[in-house]
Amino acid sequence: MTTVARKLADGVLALSEEERMEIFVQLATSLPVQKTMIAESARRAEDMRDGSVIAMTEIEFQNKMDRLRGEFRRQA
Repeated sequence: MTTVARKLADGVLALSEEERMEIFVQLATSLPVQKTMIAESARRAEDMRDGSVIAMTEIEFQNKMDRLRGEFRRQA
């Protein structure tokens, strides 16, 4: 990393979490190939951070899927 880039990175890292997230999304969406995946990851991370989505373990997810499959089969 160049000296200019290092100084820029240090400045960005000193910003608030909200400001860093905004810059991250801007940078991510400027990338050519994987910008959609990166932006989606950032959106999902923000959803988890603000509490609009609650994370679950793989076991919790599998148990929930099993319950939903059972409900679906009973309705069919």
